[in-house]
Amino acid sequence: MIPGLWLMAAALGTALGTAALIAALWRHRGEPGADWFLAALTGQALWGAVYGTALLTTDPVLRRALGVVGLALLSALGVYFVAFALEYTGRGQLEGRPAGVVLALLPVVLLVLGGTNAGHGLLWTPRPTLVSVGGVTGMAYGFRPAAKAVGALAVGVVTLGSLLLFDTVFSYGPLYRREAFAVGVSVVPPMAALVVWLLEVGPAPELNFAPFLFLVHVALDAYAFVGSDMFEFHPATRRRGERAAIDDLGSPVMVVDDEGRIVTTNHLATEVLGVDRRTALTTPLSAHFDDGLDHRAGGEVTVRADGSQRTFQVTATPLAVDDDTVGTTLVWQDVTDARRREQCLAVLNRVLRHNLRNDMSVVRGFASSAAGRAESDEVREMLDTALAKTDDLLSLGRTARDIERTLDGEPRHDPVDVAETATAVATAVGPETAAVKVDGEDCTVATDRETLRTVLTELVENAVEHGVPATDGRGRWRAGDEAADDGQVVDGDAVESAGRGDATAPVRVRVEARPDTVVAVVEDDGPGLPEGELAVVETGEETALDHGSGLGLWLATWATERIGADLSFEIGDDGTTATLSLPRESGDDPAADGTA
Repeated sequence: MIPGLWLMAAALGTALGTAALIAALWRHRGEPGADWFLAALTGQALWGAVYGTALLTTDPVLRRALGVVGLALLSALGVYFVAFALEYTGRGQLEGRPAGVVLALLPVVLLVLGGTNAGHGLLWTPRPTLVSVGGVTGMAYGFRPAAKAVGALAVGVVTLGSLLLFDTVFSYGPLYRREAFAVGVSVVPPMAALVVWLLEVGPAPELNFAPFLFLVHVALDAYAFVGSDMFEFHPATRRRGERAAIDDLGSPVMVVDDEGRIVTTNHLATEVLGVDRRTALTTPLSAHFDDGLDHRAGGEVTVRADGSQRTFQVTATPLAVDDDTVGTTLVWQDVTDARRREQCLAVLNRVLRHNLRNDMSVVRGFASSAAGRAESDEVREMLDTALAKTDDLLSLGRTARDIERTLDGEPRHDPVDVAETATAVATAVGPETAAVKVDGEDCTVATDRETLRTVLTELVENAVEHGVPATDGRGRWRAGDEAADDGQVVDGDAVESAGRGDATAPVRVRVEARPDTVVAVVEDDGPGLPEGELAVVETGEETALDHGSGLGLWLATWATERIGADLSFEIGDDGTTATLSLPRESGDDPAADGTA
C-alpha cells in the first residue's frame, strides 16, 4: 500500500473505532461527565472522517474547507475533554462559567476565521498550497503566530483535563487509579502529533500524523470505559459526597492554611463568621474573632451569632502532605447549652450539698435533742420519723458528693484485686448492716480502684436495703433469723463482721475470673429492688411520673460506665443478683490467677 494511504486508513479507523466506542458508552448518558465525553468522541469520529476524506481530495477549495472544519473539530475536542474532566471528577461544570463561555466559542471562532482566512490571513497564508505526499493530498499551511497561539491554548486546555484526571489517580485510591490514568495519558500521543504539525516540522510537515496516534487514544479509552466500567464508579460521587458530608455535618467547618487564612468553609461556618463565603475566603481567621483563637490548637471561643452569644468548642485537625503540615481543619461544636447547664448544675450542686446539708444537720440536731426530751411516746415516734428522713436526706447529699468525686477527672488504670476490694467493702458495710459473703479467687484487673470500690459499695448497700429479709429496724440483719458459720453470731445480736466463710449471709459477693472478664456477683435473698428503681436506670431517663427515690443506682451505673464495665440485674423469687463484669486487658493473664 502507498505510505500515504496508511495515514488515510488510520484516519478512517479512528472514525470507525470511535463510533464503536460511542455505541458502547451510549447507555451511560446522564452519568457525571458522560455526555461531555460522548460529545468529545463524536467530534473525534467526525474529525477522523473529515481528515480521511481530505487526504483523498485534490480540489483546492474543497480541501481547504475540509481543513477548516477539521481544525474546528479538533478545538472542540479540547473543550469537551476538559468539560468531561471537570464534571467526572466532581469539580463542577464548565457551562455557566466565564471561562467555559470563552472555550465554547473557540471552535466557532476558528470556523469563522478559518473560513475567511483568504481575506485576512490571520491563521495561515491566504492560499495554502496542496502537496501530493505518498499518494495522498497534504497542505502546506504556513501557520501564523495566531494559529500557533490558538493551538497552544488548545494544548493547555487538554493538559488541564489530563491533570484533573491525574489528581484523581493520586487522591482517590485504587478504585479509579488505572482507568483515570489511562484516559489522562490517552490524549498525550495525538496531542504531541498535533503540536508537531502546527510547528510544521518533521519529514512531511504537510501531513498531520495524529490519526495513527488517535488509534492509541481510542484503545485506551475503550479499556477504561468499556473494559473497566469507569462510568460505573466515578470520583464525582466521592467528591460530592465529601462536600455534602461537610455541608450536612450540622456543625460549622473551616479549613485554614498554615498561616491561618481561610481556604474553604461550609454554610454554617459563614454564619459564625458573619460574612458570606466569598468574603471569608483568604482572610485571616484572627480577623473575625477577638478571643485570639489558635488555628493550630483550637480551643473555646465565644462569638455573637444569630443575635445571641454562642460558645463553641473548636477542634483542630492538622492537614499533612507527607511530613509537612499544610493547613488545619477546624470543626466548631456549639457548647452554649452545655456550658449553661454546667453552670446551673454547679450552682444547684453547691446549694444542695452545702446549704441544704448544713441546714439539715441543724434540723437533725434540734430533732434529736427534742426526741431526748419528749415525754410522749407519740411525739418521740414522730421525731424518730423526722430523724430518719433527715438521715435519708443527709445520705442523699453524701451520695451526690460521691458522684461528683467519682466522675471528676480521668479514671486510673492500676492493678486492682477485685476479691480483695470486695472483702474490704464487706468489712466496711457488714458490721453496720448485714453479713456479706465473699467467695472467689483473687483476681487482678487494670481499673480505677476507688471507682470499683464505689460500685461494689453501692451494690452491697442496695442489696442490704432491698434484699435483707429481716432487720432490726436500722438495716442490721437479725442473727436470730439465720446463724452464720464463723461463730460470730449470738442470739439477738447483729452480725458485726463478714468473712469468706459466711455461707448463710443474706448478702453474698462472689468473684469469678473468666477468660475475658472478671465478674463480681452480688446476691441477696430478699424481695429485691423495686421495679421502678431499676426501670429508671435501665431506660437512662427520669420523668415526673417515672423516677427513682435516690441516687445510689445512678452512682453505680455511672461509675460502671466510667471504668468500661457492664452492670446487669436479675430479679427472681429467691432474691436479686447484680452482676458486674470488668473487662480484662491484654496484659491480664488468667494463668496468673490460676484460672487457665
